[in-house]
Amino acid sequence: QLLGAYDFSISFFNSFLSSTVSNLVFIFMQFLVCSSLVFLLRDEFRVGFKKITENIKRIWIIPVFLVLDFGLQIVINNLISTNSTNQNGLEHLIQSSSPIGVMLLSILVVLVGPVVEEIIFQYFIQKLIVKNSLLNLGINKKLTITISILVATLLFMMFHMQTWSDITNLTFLGYSDLIFFAILYSARDDNLMYPIILHVCSNTIAFLSVLL
Repeated sequence: QLLGAYDFSISFFNSFLSSTVSNLVFIFMQFLVCSSLVFLLRDEFRVGFKKITENIKRIWIIPVFLVLDFGLQIVINNLISTNSTNQNGLEHLIQSSSPIGVMLLSILVVLVGPVVEEIIFQYFIQKLIVKNSLLNLGINKKLTITISILVATLLFMMFHMQTWSDITNLTFLGYSDLIFFAILYSARDDNLMYPIILHVCSNTIAFLSVLL
């Protein structure tokens, strides 16, 4: 996530700043974007968090979806080669970064990325653009939900691809587990907190697996 932007930005900043300062500047920019989006949707987050605390038992669905997420990845990895440029880029960044750089990268991948991505793809695209538009047109609710999930997921998958080779060698299928974020968002009444928590957990495990 955001690795293409990370590579481009760091290369730009490195032309006149040290590696550590470049990382700090980029992380600050990403935090600024993330903070702005969270502030913009502060009421959405407040209501979502309140709903979770009022019915904490409903979070059982998160570990279930986490297992489904990694289960699907295992199945796909056994069917086709899915050594994506996204993962290769993350491994390269970790290996070439200083300890401080790795720490900053972990913040970006584990926290900032999931929050920004879920806001963009689940809240704006899935809910506001696709779902609400189709409902306003009088489209059947079940069909609307299905279409909104598929559209958001396909765009999310495209966002994760860095080169066309991810399509030609079918590694883009390795991103198909992203559909679980969209399904969870819909299943929990468009509460952003659920896919964000799932995304954070998933990225944390993935980052640690590459790091270790």
